[in-house]
Amino acid sequence: MTNSAQVILYDDGYFKDVSRMYWALKVYGHEQVSLLDGGYLAWLKSGFPVTQTIPQVTPSGYIPTLDPDHLTTLFSARLASSSNSAQIIDARVHEEYIGESSKAQRFGHIPSAINIPSALNYQLVDGVPQLKSFTELEKVYASLDKSKPVIAYCNKGKESAITHMVLSQLGFNVSVYDGGWIEWGNHQSLPIVNKSNANSN
Repeated sequence: MTNSAQVILYDDGYFKDVSRMYWALKVYGHEQVSLLDGGYLAWLKSGFPVTQTIPQVTPSGYIPTLDPDHLTTLFSARLASSSNSAQIIDARVHEEYIGESSKAQRFGHIPSAINIPSALNYQLVDGVPQLKSFTELEKVYASLDKSKPVIAYCNKGKESAITHMVLSQLGFNVSVYDGGWIEWGNHQSLPIVNKSNANSN
């Protein structure tokens, strides 16, 4: 594969793995990246051919170039949270956002973050997950300001990668806080917000 090659990605159809790969390629400077909407499930449902042949991959002279615009660190996320220099989206389910459940030691969300779960980006069509139309997705993110940067996070980076992919297509300047809640929620000195304490530390 060359740096200018068109890359088409697909997964089981629920976008988490494929969006994470999309984000990773963007971080490493690859611009020509597309997703197969509905993934492998949609391909099968459409009756397109499949194969069990494993392609032979040969090494290439591919040279990645880091693009920091797609990646947010803990320091940058903390700065954005305290200064409102960027809009922060928590892409986890609502129960995790308000602190009813957590995959980290602490429960809640990053201060100033708004909750837009990643599942709002797609819907089931005849049992196959498909991205909503651009018009519907614009409504999902209607509260955001396109002139202001967006930082998306979740637990480990897959849900936020879906948000990143969608917002990139909608014309937002968006990055992923890759450490996510697993990093922030396990860091005892960082501020958190949950439903029982609006400023718990």
